[in-house]
Amino acid sequence: MKKFLAILSLAIMAAFFAATPTYASGASGVNVTINGQNVIFSEQPPMFIDGNVFIPVRGIFEQLGVDVSWDGQIILEDSTNRVVITIGSTTFTVNGTPHNLGLPAQIVGGSAMVPLRPVILEPFGYSFVLHWGADFYRLVITQGLPPIPAIPTIPAIPTIPATAEVSTNNLPEFGRFIVTPENPAVNEEITLIFFGIPNTEYHIEVFSASGGERGLNSATSDNNGVVTWSWLVGENEFGEQRVMVTSADRLFRHAHIFVVGGN
Repeated sequence: MKKFLAILSLAIMAAFFAATPTYASGASGVNVTINGQNVIFSEQPPMFIDGNVFIPVRGIFEQLGVDVSWDGQIILEDSTNRVVITIGSTTFTVNGTPHNLGLPAQIVGGSAMVPLRPVILEPFGYSFVLHWGADFYRLVITQGLPPIPAIPTIPAIPTIPATAEVSTNNLPEFGRFIVTPENPAVNEEITLIFFGIPNTEYHIEVFSASGGERGLNSATSDNNGVVTWSWLVGENEFGEQRVMVTSADRLFRHAHIFVVGGN
């Protein structure tokens, strides 16, 4: 049994260290830039799994100056922080504190892959923006953390601490979006309803395939997890619209697509 476990561990470790990226022009299905430099992956590139972007651990984090190693688990370290990721688990730790990945880390094409989440990059001082259009996706990773949008003055509402164990099992509508009207047009007011975690602050960004980008005020969900935003569609906000909603503690990020017709 010990011999079998040793062979299994070596096989996983060999797969983990297989992918080594090089800087070059060109891209995979998801274009990646790190501090303005294009990255192409010689092995498994970033990919979509169940609608989520997964990134190769070694292929991304070594480019951020992070030490990557394997000790039965994936270890990411710099001079300040230590992140531990377990293949097959939805939980990882930052300096011993557990966080939720939402989807399990896994081996794909001989490379260790993790779902793209703000909380996995931020310990090392990096943030990301995912841009997209009708026929492209571009992941932009930059040094420095994004500013938190201004929060409007609202009455104090109890919130769920970032370290709390949050279960969505009793939230059947969790992650659902509703856009009204169903077929919006430019110069028309849109109302977007999102079903999230009760009493939780959310930030929202809207990206238009026509080139527009819109950030709205943060809002806090009610006791049923419902949060609502409304805005007037601008002249240059037509075609496919992609919505990104992120919880203030950066543990949850949700995306939705709808289409705005022309005049």
